[in-house]
Amino acid sequence: MRLFSPREAVIRLEKLITETEDLRRAHGLPDAGKRLFTLKLDTSNLCNLQCKHCGVHLIRDVVNPTTMSAGLLETVADTVFPFCNEVCFGSMAEPWMSPLIEDALDLGRTGGVPVLQVVTNALLLNEKRARKLIDIQLDVLSVSTDAATPETYSRFRNGDFHQVVRNVERLRDLKNQHRSARPVIRFNFVVMRGNLHEMPDMVDFAVELGAEMIEFSMPFLDSRLNLEDEVPTRDPARWEEMMEKTRRRVEVLGLSNVKLPDIPVATTGSRLEPVCMAPWSYLSIGPTGDVYPCCSPYVLGGPPLGNLGESTIAQILTGPAHDEVRRSLVSGRLRDDCARCKATDFMSTCHLNEEYYLDVGPRLPRTGA
Repeated sequence: MRLFSPREAVIRLEKLITETEDLRRAHGLPDAGKRLFTLKLDTSNLCNLQCKHCGVHLIRDVVNPTTMSAGLLETVADTVFPFCNEVCFGSMAEPWMSPLIEDALDLGRTGGVPVLQVVTNALLLNEKRARKLIDIQLDVLSVSTDAATPETYSRFRNGDFHQVVRNVERLRDLKNQHRSARPVIRFNFVVMRGNLHEMPDMVDFAVELGAEMIEFSMPFLDSRLNLEDEVPTRDPARWEEMMEKTRRRVEVLGLSNVKLPDIPVATTGSRLEPVCMAPWSYLSIGPTGDVYPCCSPYVLGGPPLGNLGESTIAQILTGPAHDEVRRSLVSGRLRDDCARCKATDFMSTCHLNEEYYLDVGPRLPRTGA
């Protein structure tokens, strides 16, 4: 299969957008126009930490230190941002390790992207950068700590916990001084056996630092990072105890934006929801311009759909590689990177199959079909 010409690709992309909007409506999702995608964008592949539970270790040893060129960033902003409802800076790297992050944020805001988010460990969030986030009215700053105490932070992240606290406190105080609601501060906490006991404390810790959102999640790629013993549900009694204490703390504080881990359990005859919409609603782009349908092949070092230095985004989104991803999900014959996806870490089989789609509703659209 060949790539369509740039003009043909634009026509086919318009058709795909229409079909995807029909699919979204069928599943009760709001209309998005052509802004269908959540984009995770890394303008470098560098990080100032080496967290043992981070999947970046799977690819860090096989890539060279890379920073996106200014020209490539402009290409992303000009050709990809118009299709994005959200751009999240930081997927497999620390955003402020890149000299282009400030320019990228400006391009996202001037380009009219509805939601801009930065995912960071906050160690490099100095006063100048904090003021920048307020000036451009960044929507969400997601701070990953996985701990509520210096001891646990040191165990899993081996960084300066007190520096993180000082940096987030400064942003909180600057927001108050400027009477700014943005950026919303969110904390991320990957739950493991070694930090499970800090889940309730994390709620208080995050609120004290001005957080309005907290997300607790399960470890990703645990078996491939030799972290099987850190999976918190291996101690079910302790797991249930901490989950209940956390729920109670959330209720006492009257919080509404706290997400607790959702662990799907495969049972005979059951079908798991939601439908995987990633190839129709998600993109990952690395610093060399490689485009991926989601974070799974990006993390696992799988082949990209294409490269923005060689093809247009329309050609990539309507090309054979992306079409094959869509077809594999519809048929249930999953590609390796889909079968190894985070969504299947806690289930014995993946129920994304042809029978499911025939029962639930419309077939997922695929380009050129």
